[in-house]
Formats: sequence, C-alpha cells, structure tokens
Amino acid sequence: MDLEAVLKLRCRIARLGENDAYHWWDSDAATETGLYVLKRLFPKTATWVGVEMAAAAARVRHEALLPKVRAVHLFDLGPETERALDNLVHEMKLSQAEASPFLPSPPNPAPADVGEALEALGIVQPDAALKQPGASERFYCVGDVAQDGLRDPGTLAAGLAAAYKFSRPGHLVAPYLRVVTL
Repeated sequence: MDLEAVLKLRCRIARLGENDAYHWWDSDAATETGLYVLKRLFPKTATWVGVEMAAAAARVRHEALLPKVRAVHLFDLGPETERALDNLVHEMKLSQAEASPFLPSPPNPAPADVGEALEALGIVQPDAALKQPGASERFYCVGDVAQDGLRDPGTLAAGLAAAYKFSRPGHLVAPYLRVVTL
C-alpha cells in the first residue's frame, strides 16, 4: 500500500476544491491566505494543518452529496486506510517533513476544464471507459469494490481522483465506489 501516493492525490484534490480554485467545498485552509493565518497558530506544521482542514471540509461535502449506500470516496477510504493515513500525516508533522510536494498550487487561474488542471497536477485519467454523468448530477459511481479490494487504496484513489474530471468550477460531481459483499 503506497500511502504517500494516496496522500498526495488527496492533498491535490483537496487543494483544487478550495474557495480560490474550484470552490467545491467551503474552505480556505490550504489557500495562500489560509496558510498565512495558520502559520501564526502552527508555525512548524501550518501546511499539514491546512491539508487536514481542507480534507475534512472535502469529506463533509462528499458525505452530504453521496447517496446513502455503503461507499468509499477519496476522503474516506475505509477505517483501516484512514488510520494509516492519519498516522502518516502525524509522522510527517513530527519529522517536520516538507508538505509542498503534497500540496502544489493549482494552476493560476484554474482552467475551466478540470481535466486540464488534473493533468497539470499529474493526475492522469487511467480509465477512458468512464461515462460522462448528467450535467446536474452531484455524485458519480465509479464502480463497485469488495471489502477485500479496500486493501489496495492506491488503485482506488487513482481511479477516484481521475473521476473528478466530471466536475466543473463551482459544481462538484463527487466520485465514489460502492462497497459490495460477495
């Protein structure tokens, strides 16, 4: 399980969804202004705190949009992976690891085509077979995953991150995977 790759994808999508980029959730935590304020409170870990706050805002927004089915999304990949990611961020904070590789600035100005922004951030779209959801849809089921499939969060996160291409500025189409029992 490559947790750093999962964390990097999560951070990049969280940053794109901030108010100064695509405004998918109500957060300024990882913006230049938000980080300026956080540095006064958390001088050594401000960027990591901003990442955590932006991801929390994204999680709340996803959970508000998704249907009431057993599902995982980029900001909730299941309890085991979430614990491991929390531990990784905690280790990064303690070691004072640089957060900027995880949280690059979005293209300025953010292009109207979200797919272009994803490509600029290194988020490739591996599955060309994804069908375009309707223009007014607020969520998109990328597919099904069995409980055992949750043990490979890197693959799940890559597919979920690429599906943000269906979102537009100011309009989040929240991608998710339905968890099924076999």
